[in-house]
Amino acid sequence: MDEELRPLLQINCYPDITTLTRYEAPDRLCTYRIQLEDLALHLNHIQLHSGFLAPNVLAWGMEQQHECVVWYVPRGRYEIQVKQNGAVTTFRIPLPAAILVGKGTMYHVFAVKNKPKSVTANLYHFPAPNVSERGSICHGSVTFPPASIANMPTAWQTFVQSAFSPHWITDCCKSEPQNVIHLWQTLHDTQAKRFSKRELIRNNHQLASLTNPYG
Repeated sequence: MDEELRPLLQINCYPDITTLTRYEAPDRLCTYRIQLEDLALHLNHIQLHSGFLAPNVLAWGMEQQHECVVWYVPRGRYEIQVKQNGAVTTFRIPLPAAILVGKGTMYHVFAVKNKPKSVTANLYHFPAPNVSERGSICHGSVTFPPASIANMPTAWQTFVQSAFSPHWITDCCKSEPQNVIHLWQTLHDTQAKRFSKRELIRNNHQLASLTNPYG
């Protein structure tokens, strides 16, 4: 074994005993019997810190070697394109506050009425095409960045700046249940400043379903 890669300690857990082996010299090993309670007590002194997190981060974790991030997006106005029947239409419209959930390169999006203050906050269908009833985003040919705290703003811009298609357009809002694009047309024509919360439709989920486990 390369001397630089030699471990300092090795812990072995057996059905009836736990041992710690200390490498004191290349040719000298010392093995001790230890109690798991003592090991836990010593490990408890190891300091772990996430550092400062962005204020929009609601939850972060690792799952199956992928980062999982739950990200809050405030309401805003966007220039959005819709491609249908071979033509591209551009709308300048407001959108509600949102929760963007990323795991690897898979993303979900939900609407919220306000920034969640607890895991019991209600989630709503996001009023946009290409978003399934369960909140999953249809990527199409668009490439999303791997989810991470640093990449979430880029992932959101990728979502809103990509041309939408007339797919999954029903039951996204109250006033236009057959086609949410018709609502977008109205918002654009009236130069609406804010998206009405009355348009949002509950999807029977709360924020807790995204944070434990991640969606």
